[in-house]
Amino acid sequence: MIQIDHFALAAQTLEIGQEYIFKKTGLTVPFGGVHQGMGTHNCLMATGDDSYLEIIANDPNQPEPSTPRAFDLDNVKVMAKTAARPHIQTVILRTSDAVQDTMKAKEVGVDLGNLVDAARGDLRWILVLREDRTLALNGTAPPLIEWPAGPHVSKDMPYEGLILTKLTIASPESESLKTLFTAMNVQDGRLKVEYADTKKITATCQLPNGHAVVIG
Repeated sequence: MIQIDHFALAAQTLEIGQEYIFKKTGLTVPFGGVHQGMGTHNCLMATGDDSYLEIIANDPNQPEPSTPRAFDLDNVKVMAKTAARPHIQTVILRTSDAVQDTMKAKEVGVDLGNLVDAARGDLRWILVLREDRTLALNGTAPPLIEWPAGPHVSKDMPYEGLILTKLTIASPESESLKTLFTAMNVQDGRLKVEYADTKKITATCQLPNGHAVVIG
């Protein structure tokens, strides 16, 4: 069974991303760490039910990575969009068997990519990424992540009462996404797919005061 792991808010800098979230929620997302060798760094905050918000940006203290940055962040159109304002670039789905689920995707004609070892400090995990780091289905198919066994990493992240209640992927590839999710047995009531002329991902969250806010 596959579920939402986290959603990645792309920003030109971490500070711009933090300011955007603060204006939306009144909460400050603290610094997470550096993706050494991948050219990015992040801020992290738990959002309940083993999920979390990631603000991701290029790390000016790292040299240019040998491969494009993950999640298609080096795409010229994505870079222009990120320069204009922070936006949710992708949702990352959690699997317990990246090999098997990557094969299931291929069976319905979707190449999610290959298994890539990733790290932040002492933490290690596996991502499924395409060689050119683009996202399948014209930039709308979520990449997969597989964590080591044990409590979810969000348990060790700051939690301020922000709860993810719905995550919507609007896309011209909506039918293909639904087929992919069925093939991989994606089961998460918070995840919605709908048709739109252009890709847009939004996260509806409950604030500590009980009010709702839409991020993205």
